[in-house]
Amino acid sequence: MQKSLFLTTSAAKRLYETAKTLPIADYHCHLSPKELFENRPFESLASLWLSGDHYKWRLMRVCGIDESLITGPQSFDERCNAYLSCVTQSPGNPLYTWTAMELSFLIGKPVTLTKENAMELYHEANEALKKRCPTPRSLVLAANVKSLATTDDPTDSLCYHEALRADSTFPVSVTPTFRTDRLINIAAADYPVYIQTLSEVSGVEVSSFDTFKQAVRVRLDRFCSLGCTLADVGVPYFPHGTCTDKQADRIFRDALDGKDVSASLPAFLTACYRFLNEEYTKRNMTSQMHLCVTRNANDVLFSSLGADCGGDCMGDTIPVSDLTAFFNESNNRGTLPRTIVYTLNPAMYEPLLCAAGSFRNVSLGAAWWFNDHKAGIEQQLSLFARTGSLKSSFGMLTDSRSFLSYVRHDFFRRILCGWMGRLIESGEFLDEDTAKEIIRAVCYENSASLLKGAIPA
Repeated sequence: MQKSLFLTTSAAKRLYETAKTLPIADYHCHLSPKELFENRPFESLASLWLSGDHYKWRLMRVCGIDESLITGPQSFDERCNAYLSCVTQSPGNPLYTWTAMELSFLIGKPVTLTKENAMELYHEANEALKKRCPTPRSLVLAANVKSLATTDDPTDSLCYHEALRADSTFPVSVTPTFRTDRLINIAAADYPVYIQTLSEVSGVEVSSFDTFKQAVRVRLDRFCSLGCTLADVGVPYFPHGTCTDKQADRIFRDALDGKDVSASLPAFLTACYRFLNEEYTKRNMTSQMHLCVTRNANDVLFSSLGADCGGDCMGDTIPVSDLTAFFNESNNRGTLPRTIVYTLNPAMYEPLLCAAGSFRNVSLGAAWWFNDHKAGIEQQLSLFARTGSLKSSFGMLTDSRSFLSYVRHDFFRRILCGWMGRLIESGEFLDEDTAKEIIRAVCYENSASLLKGAIPA
């Protein structure tokens, strides 16, 4: 891409000189600790691009590409050709910019991606890939990543995290994140089986809400022993109403008996989130909440390919009264941990920002998923700045399974510098030195603070 991408003013270009060399503290991604530990070279750009990237899969389906060329048996070259035929005709979609940035990163120079030269650039990048033989670790280091937090289920063994922690040859701190989606979704058909796994890995026979809590504490201690400072949840539900531990115990036992507890799930979550917030606060962890999402909306797609295949979408908004009641209960108890809330539905930006501003420990997270394009990021920056202080933002995260996705941090930094540059050029903010301080905080320092204790000296 052009060196001046999104940098439309002289001030923006000056600010970008500060932003472009900053390291990355990636506090939310879906990279594989197993791949990082094994560190096997990537065979081709195609495997990097299309193995598990549901962003690309969704675009290809929108463009009418047959599923055999998306997730099916066709060769990677054929599938990449199909992908490039879509992305080069999708101006305004962030995938167009990200794809060009990834090609530029591999080739080692800015490129202009067009329908005519797409496959030529693809083959050039593949040749560069073969010469460099990049591995997961080399790509992370090339992106100037200092620390990253993966996404891990409470029942995961964490053996690869343990191995990475003991490996002094890799200077990047890799820590787990305590992701509770399966842990709290008592309405899932396989929940009793999941709880049996929790019993096995924790050494606690889970048969009640009390023993459930004991097992969770054991797993949290295990996660924290490996540097975990973050928790996360991304279920399509939100706590509603009151629920005592006694009521939660009855609901939990019903779930273990295989009964339909879907109607009781919002109430159970009230007790469950209350407990989790207490534990996170004790351990000085940060809680992340991904809200307003509908998972697996397409039954046919889900039944054939499973979760994370591109069938998720924006969910309904959440009543502000439910949000404030949730935060207020923990705050009254003194057990509201530092909390970052993300919304897939941008209609929730202002309600979340206003609710967050009422509680010291709560902040709006990055523009998430379908909102992490230029317009979405600028909207989020503007609203964040109008309702609070931009310097307190945690900036960009990767939220990806691809080791090439770190170019998205440069994408964000360019947008941020372009946005702030326009404020300077218009006379709305004239302190350029302070603007650079803000950029350092938003692009690295604040996110690094989330991984405190996990960042190598």
